[in-house]
Amino acid sequence: MAAAASYNYMINSQLPPDMGRRMQRLNARVERRFLPKEKLALSLTVNDIFNNRQDVMRRVTSSYVENRTGNSAGRFFLLKLQYNFDMLHEKRSDF
Repeated sequence: MAAAASYNYMINSQLPPDMGRRMQRLNARVERRFLPKEKLALSLTVNDIFNNRQDVMRRVTSSYVENRTGNSAGRFFLLKLQYNFDMLHEKRSDF
């Protein structure tokens, strides 16, 4: 069994305080392998565990300032089943 995680923390000081200057994201994955030679792998991935991802944009020109926020994918789960068909490294029996 294997597990992995990643954590990102970003501070955007150019944004006004009400737009969420601080953004953090935590992703995690667990994986389990099965069958002889571990050819079958089952993994579960969770992206944006805190569910606080936002798209933030600030545009400043000589005549106006534009602040935009929007929602993105947010938290999502991915379940993956993978089989390795690799036959190149297996020994062949010669007749």
